[in-house]
Amino acid sequence: MNTQKRWLFERVDSIGIRILTPFTKDTVEASEFEGLKDEKRLSSKPAIAAIAGDSANFQTDEFPKEKETVLRRMYDHKSKGLNEAQLLGSDYILCFGHTTRKLLDGLIKTVQSGKSGKKTKAKIININEGNWYTGIDNKETLMKLSSQLKVALKAFAKKELSWERPSIAIANGEWRTLQVLVSRAEKENLLKEKGGLTPQKTWEKKGCRMMIVPDAENNWLVSISGPLKQLAGAQKLMDAGKA
Repeated sequence: MNTQKRWLFERVDSIGIRILTPFTKDTVEASEFEGLKDEKRLSSKPAIAAIAGDSANFQTDEFPKEKETVLRRMYDHKSKGLNEAQLLGSDYILCFGHTTRKLLDGLIKTVQSGKSGKKTKAKIININEGNWYTGIDNKETLMKLSSQLKVALKAFAKKELSWERPSIAIANGEWRTLQVLVSRAEKENLLKEKGGLTPQKTWEKKGCRMMIVPDAENNWLVSISGPLKQLAGAQKLMDAGKA
């Protein structure tokens, strides 16, 4: 967004396919349950650190601290498992290895052959022929996997989303991106008209762009991208609860 001024994704979810949910429990055949866990698990801190890369990738030492904000959410993220809405409503589902692909194919087949006849628009893409992460927190192994993952994801983004590598570094883009987690009530307030305009339209008139998407634990993620001076004003309003 900082370099190309467009959202590459509307929303990104990381779910943990091997976590039992009411949906998977009622959908997958019993033979597929082996190894599934009926619990939510926190992200692996060593794995996230390996993916994060050099802090110089973002301007992390000054407002709005983009990278720290993303990493803080990632470290606090719990794998929550798959629900029907995600399976049926996603444009893409990226999976990592044959085992996961088999489980996803089984879920889709069961849902689409059921009485409801529901269909998914999701395109399932196996990012790697093997299996990525097995809980081994060896730094050397994680760094190798991280490098392979980045190459695979860039190839996906280029082919499916018409992504182009920016000619300048993210930190050198004209824009910055402020991200704030808000409650449902605060989110509704962002969508209300004030003086004929919603806050979202107001920020767009100031040359910024706002996106609001659901996040975990009934929170909503508000992202505002634009010139640094405008974001400083947005931060003050968010802090004051007046947005």
